[in-house]
Amino acid sequence: MPTALFSAPWPSSYGEIAETDSEVVVVVTESVAQADEFKRKMHFPVSVLSDTNMRVHNMVGASCAQAVPAAALYITDRFLEVFAVWRTGTGDRLPDISDVLSWLTYLDSQCPECTQIECATDD
Repeated sequence: MPTALFSAPWPSSYGEIAETDSEVVVVVTESVAQADEFKRKMHFPVSVLSDTNMRVHNMVGASCAQAVPAAALYITDRFLEVFAVWRTGTGDRLPDISDVLSWLTYLDSQCPECTQIECATDD
């Protein structure tokens, strides 16, 4: 279980995460019962999903070369456009909570008008 990844300061920072209108989703390779137990131990409200066949892990690259699950963190906007990725299976270190909050604050500050095409062009 990835409990070590979500030790302090994650629980104490959940209020700041929520202020950015963001969600935390944890995907584990354990059973549904183990995922529920992990969520209970987290002490902050996150969605914990079970991925026993590693389908999600493999789709998003959250595994190492030997197909062993590895911690990964993805920061997306509300349209699921990926802005930042950290994958421990490829040698990345997971970021500090301050880095995550900086990304979330940045994405929260983006206005919808700034990211949508205003008119069609004939290219």
